[in-house]
Amino acid sequence: MAYSRDDRFFVSIGDFRDRSVVVWSGTEYYKLAHSSVDEAIHDLQWDPETANELVTCGDEASIYFWFIDEANRDVNLRRHKAYVPDEVFEIRGEKVKADEFSFTSCAFGGNRTLFVGCVSGTVTAWDTRRNQCIMHWKAHHTEIDYLCADSQRLIVGTADGLLQLWPTGSVEYLRTVQDGLAVERQLRLDDGIIAMTFDPNLDMGIVGTSASTLWYVNWPETKAVKLVAATCGQVNAARIFAARMIVCGSEDGSVRAWTLAEREEVVHLMPDADTSHRRQAPGCRCLDLYPESAVQCNVPRSDELLPFVLAGYSDGRVCLFNLNTVEQTFQWQPHRSAVSAARFAHKGQLAVTGCEDGTLALSSAISGLTLRVIRDHCGAPITAIDITTKQADSAANAIDVLWLAAGADRRVSVWASNWTRDVTELVDWLTFPAPSALPDGQSKPSSKKYWKSLPPSLAAFHPSNPDQIVYTGYGAKPLLQIYSLKQKTVVQSLPMTQWAYSLGIHPQGYLVATGTQDHVLKLTDLEEGTFQDFIGHEDEVHLTQFSPDGKHLLTCAGSELFLWQMLI
Repeated sequence: MAYSRDDRFFVSIGDFRDRSVVVWSGTEYYKLAHSSVDEAIHDLQWDPETANELVTCGDEASIYFWFIDEANRDVNLRRHKAYVPDEVFEIRGEKVKADEFSFTSCAFGGNRTLFVGCVSGTVTAWDTRRNQCIMHWKAHHTEIDYLCADSQRLIVGTADGLLQLWPTGSVEYLRTVQDGLAVERQLRLDDGIIAMTFDPNLDMGIVGTSASTLWYVNWPETKAVKLVAATCGQVNAARIFAARMIVCGSEDGSVRAWTLAEREEVVHLMPDADTSHRRQAPGCRCLDLYPESAVQCNVPRSDELLPFVLAGYSDGRVCLFNLNTVEQTFQWQPHRSAVSAARFAHKGQLAVTGCEDGTLALSSAISGLTLRVIRDHCGAPITAIDITTKQADSAANAIDVLWLAAGADRRVSVWASNWTRDVTELVDWLTFPAPSALPDGQSKPSSKKYWKSLPPSLAAFHPSNPDQIVYTGYGAKPLLQIYSLKQKTVVQSLPMTQWAYSLGIHPQGYLVATGTQDHVLKLTDLEEGTFQDFIGHEDEVHLTQFSPDGKHLLTCAGSELFLWQMLI
């Protein structure tokens, strides 16, 4: 959509299904003229020197010059399809047919000059007085996504994040160029260019990328400064570090760190590429931090200690990131399917991970060597892993830690370990009953995929009493249950109004935060048995996480991150 230079006309373009061009009155907003084309349109630009001419470009090598005819009482929309030279139809060094070629963007320069970008990385220059292509040159090897021009220069934005400044000049100058143009300056941003606007001299501007970032660009100084950053895709995992930083992992594979005070992104990491040449990075499904808090980490400066990040991915790999050096330390592959839960253990030297095929892996976070694989959950996806920081007693061995794993089949395994002696023994096996029907009343299918249609099984140790396990999951009715390992029974059951899809426990143990599928955050007082609902999210609240000091609560729903201040 775009207004004409004098705002008398307003043009709207349909998508690849509609393929229509509609001209509206810019003052009274009624339809003046309508036309359709056979090709999908990707961009339109009004001619800055006239108020009734515009250009569109799109699929099948289509470039249309449009003219709004007001000579008669009724407004007519006339068009002319431009002839494109055959030498333009080349992608990666190979000639292609016109119906396989696309023009992606266009921009007007001065003196009736038009620039049109191609899917092949070529830029074509046109004389709009004759509607004729006067030259073309190879600007980049990837798709041109955005163009911006004035009478002397052209800015090109590509699909891989390259921003280029080209000297162009007038139509007469372009007709005399024999060997193409030479790029004047270029900058590399974090992802594909999807929007940009510059001052009339093209010296300074704002550029948006597909990584959900906004950049300030200064061409005289050849400098780009990131102004705004946002999460890209669903946030699957998040942790609060030292009450001053949020570390989150997203479905696009990124691990990002944000300062709480300034709400600024300070770290953006991606897993190293593998040899499979995948086109899309695997999603980050879970993460953990070590240490979770430190006195020296109040402000993220280069001379202060920041945590290591353990991240599990949808392709089964586990990555270790160092936020101090802003790099990936190493990665290993303990699982064949998506990693669904990951926790540090033994002062950050070990990693306990679980995946969607039900296997648990104990790995060294120093070498990446997988030390033990546990398959006791028999194919049920692992939905939660928790490790106590309290010591536990064992008659047989000097056990120093308890940890648990919850499966989608409502079974929770509890383990006692001595990491230094390589001792891991099963302490308890919890099974919570559930009806034979799904929550909507339908019978369960024979396939194990029905687990995805059930509320997840979530379990965690009580922070102040490691003998107790807080559990919620699918059952006869929504409940929040507390199980005692010593008494081997459920000692408390609190009814809930909705199924819980996330679980977070306050460090002091008196509050439990749960998220629901109806976009509601619920705080439950374990001592009083009361609860309170909070709204604000626009999607299922799939993550609730308290800060280590208990003063803040972090919640996630889709790509939203909410930080709540605890006043009780």
